[in-house]
Amino acid sequence: MDTIWFVVLAIVLAGGSIAIGIIRNRRFQQKEALHSKLAANLGLDLAYASDQDYSLFGKYREYSLRIEPINLAAPGAKTPAWYTKGSIPMVNPVRKMIRIARRNDSFPELEKLVQVGAISSMQHDLEPWLDIQSNDLMFASIILTENTKISTHKAFRNLNAGLVYIEDEELSFVMPGLLTDEKHLESVVLGMELLCDIKDELNAG
Repeated sequence: MDTIWFVVLAIVLAGGSIAIGIIRNRRFQQKEALHSKLAANLGLDLAYASDQDYSLFGKYREYSLRIEPINLAAPGAKTPAWYTKGSIPMVNPVRKMIRIARRNDSFPELEKLVQVGAISSMQHDLEPWLDIQSNDLMFASIILTENTKISTHKAFRNLNAGLVYIEDEELSFVMPGLLTDEKHLESVVLGMELLCDIKDELNAG
C-alpha cells in the first residue's frame, strides 16, 4: 500500500513540475514575442535572455539606436526599480544639456537622473505637467520646435512619468517599467520618434 501511495505522489509531483515548466516556457515565449514585435516595428536587432536582460539595437531613421532595461534602484536596495531606456549617441563637446521630464513622486529614481545644476525650470508653452531645464537656453530653443513639441506631447501623454535628456554624448528617453504589454510598446515607439525628431532638429540647426 505504501508503494502505491509513493507512486501516486511521485506522479503528482512529476506532473506538477511539468505543468510549472510549461507555464514558465509559455510566459517566456510571450515576453520574447513582445520584444520581437518591438524590434520588428523599429527594424532593430534583438538579443533576448529575459525581460530584464535584453537589448534592441541597430539603425532607426538613420540613427544608431539602442533600447534596454535599466535598474535605477539605489545600491544595496532589496527591490529593483526597473525602467526602459532608449538612447542615441551624439557629439556634445561643450556639454550642453536639456532635461524634459514628466515628474511623479512615485518614481523618485528619475529625479536623480541628469542634474542640470543651478538652472531653474524654463518657461514653456507645453503641458503644465512637463518640467524643462537646460544649461543653454539657445540650445533648448533649437530643440523645442513645433515638431518636437508635438512629439514630446505624444511621448509623455500616456505615461505616469518619464524623462528625455541630453547629457554628455547621450540623447536618451527613459520610462518606468519593463515591456509587458502592447501599451508599453506604443510608448517606446513614441519615445524613439521623439529622440529622432530631436536629433533631426540638432542636425538642421
